Amino acid sequence: MPIAPPGKTQCNVYLPIELVTAAKHAAIDSGESLSTFVEHAIRGRLETLAKEQSR
Repeated sequence: MPIAPPGKTQCNVYLPIELVTAAKHAAIDSGESLSTFVEHAIRGRLETLAKEQSR
């Protein structure tokens, strides 16, 4: 079992197969790991929600 980098933890989620496939391809195309790609996607969504809630 791989050891997580400091300050990170593993999180298992269930997603539609086509979404995972698209995310994997997008991560490769952008030169990122899947983990980094998903992290950026989640951070972006959280920022959007925070902006919407502050209005």
